[in-house]
Amino acid sequence: MTHPMLDDRRPAARRSAPLSRVGWALVRRWPTWLGIACAFLFHVDDGRAGGVFVFVAALAYLTTAVLDRPRSAWLTVLGLTVVAVVSQVLGVGYAVVLGPAALVIAVIGLVRGQLRRPGLFALQAPAMLVFGAVVLAAAHAGWALGSAVMAAALIAHGIWDIFHLRANRIVSRSMAEWCAILDLLLGVGILVLL
Repeated sequence: MTHPMLDDRRPAARRSAPLSRVGWALVRRWPTWLGIACAFLFHVDDGRAGGVFVFVAALAYLTTAVLDRPRSAWLTVLGLTVVAVVSQVLGVGYAVVLGPAALVIAVIGLVRGQLRRPGLFALQAPAMLVFGAVVLAAAHAGWALGSAVMAAALIAHGIWDIFHLRANRIVSRSMAEWCAILDLLLGVGILVLL
């Protein structure tokens, strides 16, 4: 009789089961890998430039809460990123364009009632206000102080992402996971460069 560990007659699926479990575990963590890749793709000489990430992320969460469609978060982030990049290229500044947009979206959410719902929904407008104010303050501070404040804002938003990931509310889990990894890596990276 052949020992079960040495028997090559077992089906191929059974022989590769542990490998497929590891493979699927890696595939399921695609937002983490994407967050790591994005963090390493962005080269930031001035930590204050990280403000665009915080501003876009906070506005994406606010917008997605008002839409009440968690799966729209990826398209929202993509659209807001395009607007931020175009405004920067045109020399306008992302906050000049996205700031008023945040105000309009918050008013719409309050009037329609989405931002008056309990829990994380009610916290989106105040979070946008706090993150937006910190980003603007850091952008106008000196290099070292502004970079340190921006690193703290990125780390704080990374923690905010983790709350959303665990609650499985407002944005899709994949968005919260990706954003948490990106924010935390950028925030820690800026602190290391200081």
